[in-house]
Amino acid sequence: MYSLDDSYDLAKDGVHFDLSQVIHTYIEMLSIYSKYFSGFEKLYFKVMGNEWRF
Repeated sequence: MYSLDDSYDLAKDGVHFDLSQVIHTYIEMLSIYSKYFSGFEKLYFKVMGNEWRF
């Protein structure tokens, strides 16, 4: 992820890479983790919901 951050800065400044391709790659990389985030989010709201009911 850090390398994509650097790539974004370089593309944004017009130094290297195509900005639209960097953004597309970044979104693809994040989508790999979406199932884990979704599971965490569900668990978080379940725990917080139980905590708030007391």
